[in-house]
Amino acid sequence: MKSFTADDDGTMGFQIAPMVDVVFVLMLFFMASAGIQIVEKELNINLPSGRSSAAAGQIPKTPIIVEVSADGAVTVNSQPLGAPGDKNLT
Repeated sequence: MKSFTADDDGTMGFQIAPMVDVVFVLMLFFMASAGIQIVEKELNINLPSGRSSAAAGQIPKTPIIVEVSADGAVTVNSQPLGAPGDKNLT
């Protein structure tokens, strides 16, 4: 029975077993990645139509406009809500 011993110059020679392992792993990787299908996902966005809400039978909602001035005064729909120094706006 022959054992794995070094040659006269101290080299073991070419080892085929690790090379077979590497080739086998690469083959598995490429086979598995070939089976994967890339699926593009899209966002479904519902854009508003150009029809008016009154035409659809709905009453249009009144917008709420909140304004904050440079000095800190808060108004809602042009009515003052709080003073600039007010910590608790109600």
